Amino acid sequence: MSNKSFSRRTFLKAAAVTGASLSVLGVAEVAPRHAEGNEPASEYEWIPNICTMCVNTCGIKVKVKKTGNLTRAVKIEGNPDHPYSKGKLCARGQAGLRRVYDPERITQPLIRVEGSKRGEWKFRPATWEEAYGYIAQKLQAEQIMPYEMAAAGGWISCAFYRPYLMSFAFAMEIPNILATPMQHCVMGEHLGLDSAVGTFNVHDEIVADYDKAKYYIAMGANAAVGGIATGRAVRYAEGKKAGSKTVVLDPRMSEMAAKADEWIPIKPGTDVAFALAMMNVILQKKLYDVEFLTKHSNMPFLVTEQGGMVMPLMESGGAMGMPKAFYVYDELSQSIKQIPGFPANNNLVDIEGNPVKPALEAPAGLQQNGAGVTTLFQVVLKQAAQYTPAWAASITDVPAETIERIATEFGSTRPALIEPGWHDARYSSTTQFRKVSALIQGLVGGIDRPGGWVFIGGVREVMHNFLEMMKQGQMPSSPLQLPGLFSPKAALDMKFNNPQAWSHGHPSVNQAWNQQEWANGRAGVGFNLYTDVGYDEAIKGELSYDGKPYQLKAFFLSQTNLIRGFFGWKEMLTNPNVKLVVSIEIGPSDSIAYSDVILPDTAYLEKYDPFFEVGMSHDLGYTTRIPVIQPPGQVKHTIDMFYEMAAGFQKDLLTPMAGMFGWNPAELKHEVEVAVGEGKGAVYGIQQYQAHTIAHHAHTTPEKVMESIRAKGLIEVEHRDELMAKWSMPYQQPLSTPSGRFEFYSLFLANIVQQTGIPTLEGNPLFTFVPNEFKPGMKPGDALTEKDEFFFTYGKVPTQSHAATMNNDLLTAISEKHKDAYYGVWLNTQRATALGISTGDRIVLTNTTSGQKAEGTAFVTEMIRPDTIFVPAAFGGEDPNMKQAYGKGTPFSNLVPRRHEHSVGNFRASEFTVKIAKA
Repeated sequence: MSNKSFSRRTFLKAAAVTGASLSVLGVAEVAPRHAEGNEPASEYEWIPNICTMCVNTCGIKVKVKKTGNLTRAVKIEGNPDHPYSKGKLCARGQAGLRRVYDPERITQPLIRVEGSKRGEWKFRPATWEEAYGYIAQKLQAEQIMPYEMAAAGGWISCAFYRPYLMSFAFAMEIPNILATPMQHCVMGEHLGLDSAVGTFNVHDEIVADYDKAKYYIAMGANAAVGGIATGRAVRYAEGKKAGSKTVVLDPRMSEMAAKADEWIPIKPGTDVAFALAMMNVILQKKLYDVEFLTKHSNMPFLVTEQGGMVMPLMESGGAMGMPKAFYVYDELSQSIKQIPGFPANNNLVDIEGNPVKPALEAPAGLQQNGAGVTTLFQVVLKQAAQYTPAWAASITDVPAETIERIATEFGSTRPALIEPGWHDARYSSTTQFRKVSALIQGLVGGIDRPGGWVFIGGVREVMHNFLEMMKQGQMPSSPLQLPGLFSPKAALDMKFNNPQAWSHGHPSVNQAWNQQEWANGRAGVGFNLYTDVGYDEAIKGELSYDGKPYQLKAFFLSQTNLIRGFFGWKEMLTNPNVKLVVSIEIGPSDSIAYSDVILPDTAYLEKYDPFFEVGMSHDLGYTTRIPVIQPPGQVKHTIDMFYEMAAGFQKDLLTPMAGMFGWNPAELKHEVEVAVGEGKGAVYGIQQYQAHTIAHHAHTTPEKVMESIRAKGLIEVEHRDELMAKWSMPYQQPLSTPSGRFEFYSLFLANIVQQTGIPTLEGNPLFTFVPNEFKPGMKPGDALTEKDEFFFTYGKVPTQSHAATMNNDLLTAISEKHKDAYYGVWLNTQRATALGISTGDRIVLTNTTSGQKAEGTAFVTEMIRPDTIFVPAAFGGEDPNMKQAYGKGTPFSNLVPRRHEHSVGNFRASEFTVKIAKA
């Protein structure tokens, strides 16, 4: 970055303006001392806000005590007006005050003490002027180019600030964005489901209708109860009260399993085999929803085989480069008919508008253009026939009769629901497992119907707006305005993987690494959005692009705990090739000790915020934050930091931001300039601009919008029943798949396979069994034979979830009451006895393939399979500054080698075995 690109005056002016905002937020300063016996009376007020103790964004109300000029939050409860959490709040949410008032909280900028090493907690206090100046000087002194930087956001950025982090990256021309929860969730797990139903982020865009389902299967998931996704837990409880049957497959008796009607201790990593056998039974017994498959899926599409791959017959030249038409066998005319592609949402008319009755099974010997064709349904029947319950039983350790019974019960019950999942980057088989789960849900027609997978209000609205733009011959200005899976694909093609999109001519590190892998005859990663593939090589100096070195030298981290949540990052951040690490954080974590500069963020009770959709609600509405207490010290809002740093380098943050959302850039800039001029910060201006746009959408005034926010914490636009009546998908609107239908054969995955050459094992457009490689030579169904060797699993517990909850004294106190189960490594009683291990013993865990080690404390129990251990993942803090978290639990990330599977780059974070010994 050239010296001319940095304006010290602009930087200091921005820092001074937003720093002044501490005194103009409208909340009181700390009260002066009063004479004894002359204390002012206290007043109390409940103010709505949004919880930020995990990604669920539940509605809360904060009890604020005002005594003279002193304002303090004293209690947090659920907001009964919130349509997702419905007034309920988990322990983490109620412990949020401890996050805000954490004595270890960072309240002023910190700069690493000269001569100290990353990983050491050796920092000196600094002003904002010094911190920004240090960042600018380092970038200039090391001549770090924009493509040599990366921006990484944690779950708070994922849930709230992803578009703003992207706007910062685009303004600074940084092509490398790492969204740390997404590689675990959206990438590692959800692509399989997304490819069938058209969403991009299943756990934000689909809320399973637990309360209305009559039969529910949870596989590879403990989120609704154990992870305490409050709105999901409420719905689950209501479903149980209504008599829903719950079956949980989990190697451990999890919190969800303990509440189930039936717990099946399946062998770790074999869920895909169970799911394939379920599909087999539903198809063989004809328990599927014929009407849904015929009208709204691609099952009737005619297909042929090309180059060893099944391919639907289709015509190119449709909207956005998608197929213009597909072919079906029409039972009315006894002939092959063309039906329209996207944005069609059904198979009931041909391209000329004439009625069609598509057949699920085509006549024998049917041909098109001299080639034999069948329906996709017939291919699915043939492919699924091999995955019998007996076959699955030999792999899963679940009896064949149990598999058949559960599949039959599920297929015979309406409505039935299979868990969409939450976080799963555990196995090579993950993408296929989640894809097959989606296909099972599609077989029973449980898409956007009560008791099935129901879209949130915003998903329907985005599709509606997109269709309206198409009718007018317009195209969105940003990938964020595209519905579902179209959005990330466009982001890759138009921006991250496209060197022409940047003035420096470099694509993302991910894509440069892919090209290097392809050139060396390796597969690379097919869907390489927001992942860390290639980062290790780029840091080490082992990556090149266009014949020149492509290194990563600087990182901007926004509330992300890379060392705890990712693998291999401790070594990466301490590599001498990395010249600068900047962290935006609230409190200590394992990762920010590896920073050079730490910038203190505001907590959720202290700030204005942009507007967000009412999180994970089936209804359509909007919410935001207004401050209820005074922020401490010199903290600033993340977005204000982005604005100031971009301004310091004379970069325009607001134009790419406006483009993200389709906003008017001139009006946005006006509101922000006014807010900054008044000392309220850029984020306040963004909120004021959005209040006008939302008022227009909700047919009200900006004043009424903010009045509703202050009174209820949200503004409601439309109820789910109204939305489903007019915008249900795929019944009134298409799904955001290339065909507009529910896709049993994914055209999206087929395109990735063709473009990138990834193995059709992980990225199979149809479905297939993927054997996990727990260790070399181990085959599916093989048992572990050594008495000290175990499969490895991990997961959440109700009191802990993220770095935001680790250092919380209230949550620690609750966890201590269950410390054996919450801190301990779960071992089956029989196996532990044979090893001479008792509850409370210190043990060493060793990865049998990589040799990595971690220490923990044993919890001996009958509630886990004999061949499996379980580690609660939210514990194991290694930073002594986390006084509550330090030394409690097992740092499981120390056991996981740095490996990626090929479809999305998921971590295979449980795909190995460990040996256990006393410490």
